[in-house]
Amino acid sequence: MVIAPMDSVDLAPVTSLQQDGWSDIRVAFSRYIEEPFSYPIKVDMDNQLAGVGATIIHGDVAWLGHIIVSPEYRGKGLGKLITETLVNIAKEYNCQTIYLLATALGAPVYEKVGFVTETEYMIFTDINFPQETLETSHIQPYKEDFRQGISKLDQETSAENRLFYLEKFLKDALVYLEENEIEGYYIPTLENGPIIAKTERAGLALTKLHLRNHHQLIFPKENRCLLHFLSTYGYVANSSCKRMRFGELKPTKMAFIYNRIAGYLG
Repeated sequence: MVIAPMDSVDLAPVTSLQQDGWSDIRVAFSRYIEEPFSYPIKVDMDNQLAGVGATIIHGDVAWLGHIIVSPEYRGKGLGKLITETLVNIAKEYNCQTIYLLATALGAPVYEKVGFVTETEYMIFTDINFPQETLETSHIQPYKEDFRQGISKLDQETSAENRLFYLEKFLKDALVYLEENEIEGYYIPTLENGPIIAKTERAGLALTKLHLRNHHQLIFPKENRCLLHFLSTYGYVANSSCKRMRFGELKPTKMAFIYNRIAGYLG
C-alpha cells in the first residue's frame, strides 16, 4: 500500500472511481491539484488506484472532499485510513474544525474517526418553478463596493474566511440590497450557485431567480423558510446528506443558506 499526493498523471486513472450520477470527478481533482490550499491524496494497492480524497484548507477550518474507495477494496478499512490521513493534513495546518458531507454509506466510517453529525442538508431535485414575474428592484449586479459586504455576510453565515475562494467569481454575483445594506448574495457561476441571505425576503427573491435556470437546491434543514416555500408548491426532498464535524464547534448560521456552494465547501 502506498499513500501519496496526487498529481496530474493521476487524473486519467481517477475515472475508475467515478460514481453513477456524479459529475466528472476529474474536474474536481484537477482543481485540487492546482489550488495551493488543497491537498489531494491517493492510495495505490497492487499497482492500481484503490482510493482518493482531498483536504481543503480555509484558515483554521478544513473541508474533506471526494473520499472515494474502489468497490473491490471496500470493507477493508481503507475509507477510514484515507479520512484519518486527510484529518492529519488538516491538523498540520492547525485547523481547529474539520467538516465533510456524508452519505448514509460513508457516515459510519467517519464516526469511527471521531466525526459527529451537525445537521442534515436537504436535497431537492427536478424543481420546475412557475415562471412568475420576479420583484427584482432590490437585486443588483456586483460592484466592487459590495465586496466587503459579501465577505461579512459569508463569514457571519459560515464562520469561515472564504473570500479568497469566492472573489474570483464575484464579478458574476448578484446582491439583494435593502437601504444600501446587503441582505443576500447569489453567485450563479460558482459550483452549485450559492445563495446566502440573512432575511427571508432576500433569500426567497434570490432563490426564485436561481430556479429560473436551475432545478436543484441543497440547503440545511434549519432553513424552515425555504422548506415551507417548496412544500407550498408540492415539493419534498428527494434525499439528504449529513454535515459532519471533527473538532471545535463554530457559530454558523445554517438558516442563512438557501443553496450550498458544493460538497467540499458547505
